[in-house]
Amino acid sequence: MDLRGTYCAGGTAQGRIYFWEVASGILYNSWDAHYRQVTVLRFTSDGSALISGSEDSGVSVWSVSRSIQPANVVVTEYMTMAHII
Repeated sequence: MDLRGTYCAGGTAQGRIYFWEVASGILYNSWDAHYRQVTVLRFTSDGSALISGSEDSGVSVWSVSRSIQPANVVVTEYMTMAHII
């Protein structure tokens, strides 16, 4: 949940992220964010972005303003993948 208590995000073992508005319970969006289990979700202190991390070694930064748009419009702001061989 973001610091204002406005939005909530959840991640799945399949790498999908769900994004809700808390007051109404409306599911604003969901998207395939990672290839493996989402292990961490954190909103930035100003609530403008959601940071996700997963077992696929990926870390992504998602725009909250873009996440509340209709489904399939979510855009990754930044993404990094680090694999150890």
